[in-house]
Amino acid sequence: IINETLAKRYWFNQSPVGKRISYNSTNGPFNIEIIGVVKDGKYLSLSDTGRPFIYCPLEQSDNTSVSLILRTDLGAQTAISMARYEIKKIDSNLPVFNVGTLREHLGFSLLPARITGVLLGYFGILALSIASVGLYGVMFYSVIQRTREIGIRIALGAKKTDILKLIVGKGLLLASIGVAIGTAIAFTLSHLMSEFLYGISSTDPITFLIIPSLLMTVALIASYIPAHRATKIDPLVALRKD
Repeated sequence: IINETLAKRYWFNQSPVGKRISYNSTNGPFNIEIIGVVKDGKYLSLSDTGRPFIYCPLEQSDNTSVSLILRTDLGAQTAISMARYEIKKIDSNLPVFNVGTLREHLGFSLLPARITGVLLGYFGILALSIASVGLYGVMFYSVIQRTREIGIRIALGAKKTDILKLIVGKGLLLASIGVAIGTAIAFTLSHLMSEFLYGISSTDPITFLIIPSLLMTVALIASYIPAHRATKIDPLVALRKD
């Protein structure tokens, strides 16, 4: 039995059933007949796609071990104990190893991806923190540099909302430029992350919507703090400084 990828690769416009193929194994070349085609599966990892695969009968296979998968309503330990007992009845010398639930096996196979995800998450939080502190510093310095200008605006009748719009607007403009450039780069390089993802596209639109929104929210907060400080500037004190 072969999977769809193998069937499409060598018999794209015809049925492979009844055809014969040869492949080499540790026991020498095998010439086998195709009796069916099944859908593609996940053979090496959950992100596995487009891999040609052959299901051979045990007698024709050169594998020295067999994987037994049980689906049951019983508890995991009860099912494992019963399986060991039944296998022992068939052959008491047959070794049984790597026994566990599907969740445990998937957890082990996903461990490298999870570690990578956690590390990337920490680096992402660190980068977001640095960007927030940097933006706050830039806006705070801008308020100090523009103290006289802000004082004059207030003296001429500018409202607090006008000052907030002035400072926050500049902060959001800087953040928007950075987010646009970062999003474009992330979208271009997103294919590098595809092997670590399962059930979600590397260009998932929701992700590319949520993350920029989060960044802009952080930028808004980082800009608002110095902007709020600017609204409390005394125009007389600001003008007297010069």
